Amino acid sequence: ESLRPLDDRLNHFAWQAIAGIAVPTGPHVHLFAQARYLGLGTARGQDTRGEPITTRIRGMNFHAGVRL
Repeated sequence: ESLRPLDDRLNHFAWQAIAGIAVPTGPHVHLFAQARYLGLGTARGQDTRGEPITTRIRGMNFHAGVRL
């Protein structure tokens, strides 16, 4: 008997939101910062003992830098 780590037979709605700001510091230079949230829905599966697992898959990241 093999275990299915995730039930990937279903389709899920994924969404993301992005927000940021850029500030000019010179004629061709901008400092920027942005954030992104990504929601991928719920995953269901089994652990190594065969117990059911349900978890939300989501992530957030931040970026900052210089644009020339």
